[in-house]
Amino acid sequence: VVPIVSGTASYHLVERFVRNERRLPPRNSVRVEELINRVSYIDEGDADLDGVKLGVEIVRCPWDRELALMGVLLHNDSKGMVARGANLQVELDPDFIRSYRLMGYAGQGVRVKGGTASGGLAPGHSNYVLYQLRMSSHEVFESNHVVTRVQLRLGTEGPGLVVPVTTPAREWKVASNNLQTAVALGCWGMVLRQSPFGGTLTHQHIRNLAEDALRGSEASDLKRREALQLILDSLVLFEIDPEINER
Repeated sequence: VVPIVSGTASYHLVERFVRNERRLPPRNSVRVEELINRVSYIDEGDADLDGVKLGVEIVRCPWDRELALMGVLLHNDSKGMVARGANLQVELDPDFIRSYRLMGYAGQGVRVKGGTASGGLAPGHSNYVLYQLRMSSHEVFESNHVVTRVQLRLGTEGPGLVVPVTTPAREWKVASNNLQTAVALGCWGMVLRQSPFGGTLTHQHIRNLAEDALRGSEASDLKRREALQLILDSLVLFEIDPEINER
């Protein structure tokens, strides 16, 4: 089941540590999903179900060619609340995907305090989730396969929406700015948390990811640009934090 809400409290805490205290935040205070969803994600090309848009994108992982990254975007354009119990699921084909991991939502899942929207996804709001996918073979990367399906159902009755996800995965340089931004913020969070799932991911990779996303962002999207700039401004702190360097 794909989470449909997250808060932003962790982002503001990280911002306070970087901007005001000039040091990195405690690793356990960083929630990856709350960094990702500091910004708004809108894509007019998404599939639509009663004013709720669903978009999926898959790219080859830029720091580990054995992985693919999949972004799932839910955006509420309708006038009503999307209930937190709405059914949004990712079904992965085991013939093509060996393993997967949802980035973020560690511990007890979605919180209901500290800035998390407990009632669901409000009108005009979005939620973006990222997956790391390990394909069953190199051939999957290069051929055309339906490797997963993302299904959305807003209630127990009525039609649902199914978005098939196919390979070959796109390359990072041609990924949407939505995905590049989400990956930059999500991977920043993984490094801040010193996550063992980051693999070879370092703060130097984070710089490249954030710079790519910043170049492709709209000048008018100040919140997105500020979040990406915060990533870049924090990188010098990695070089003076001994705990991070010991990773």
